[in-house]
Parts: sequence; C-alpha cells; structure tokens
Amino acid sequence: MKKAIPVPVPVPDDFKHWPLMMLYTAVIWGEARGESNKAKIAVAWVIRNRFIRNGWFGDSLRAVLTKKYQFSCLNPNDVNSQKVRNPLYWDDFKVWAECYEIAEKVHNGEIKDPTGGATHYFDKSLKDNPPYWAKKLTFTKKIGSFYFYK
Repeated sequence: MKKAIPVPVPVPDDFKHWPLMMLYTAVIWGEARGESNKAKIAVAWVIRNRFIRNGWFGDSLRAVLTKKYQFSCLNPNDVNSQKVRNPLYWDDFKVWAECYEIAEKVHNGEIKDPTGGATHYFDKSLKDNPPYWAKKLTFTKKIGSFYFYK
C-alpha cells in the first residue's frame, strides 16, 4: 500500500492552518519545483536550519515556515502564493510527491545537509544585485540556481 500524501485544495488561507508536512512541502515546491532534487533538499535544509537556530526565525517549524516575507512563495503578492494553494493544477503529482518525501526526510534527519548550515538563499536572478543580508553572511555553496549563506 502506498503512503497517502496530502495535497492542498485552493482555499483562501493564510497557510498557518495547513498540516505541517503539507506546508513544508508547499514551501519546497513553491521555492524550488523546477530545480534538481539536490536543490530542493537544500531549500528544505534552510528551513530545518532556521528551525534548529530558533530565535528570530521562529520557535516552531510552523513559525519558521510562515514568518512574514521569509519564503517568497507564501508572500500574498507573489505569483507562487496562488500556485502553492493548488499545485496539481500547475504541476504533476510526481513533483509534489518528491517535495513531500524530501520534506519528511529532511525533517527527520534522514538526508545530510548539502548547504553547510545555510539559513538563507537567493536565486540566480538576484546574482548581480543580491539581497542586503548577503553582505553580512558567509557564502556556503551554490546548488542549482541558488546561492546559500549562513
């Protein structure tokens, strides 16, 4: 018997009431769905590293995932905010299922951190004009289209 994988339905929700692993999956999918599994794992590890660090990032995994303006795919005005509410309209179930499996395995510590402890990242579209915080942090690695920092 295959494991059931929850899928969101298109509802106007602030994401704070979603089941935790579905929310974790949605952020990975929303941020990295067009990337390799290694890049998806790296994004998942940024989430986990923020949770491990606690403090400013939030005191729970849900708080980390839903902290305002931290993951652009959940920002109300971001095009991906609407897409994560109905991912199967935009993508194959296989991609969602891969993101779900990555979320579970990273959350459970079954996959090693490829980012070197990164808590931040940005994608290649910002390479020539990186976010202000990149100057204050240490670059750790480039994986796929993402630049990771801690």
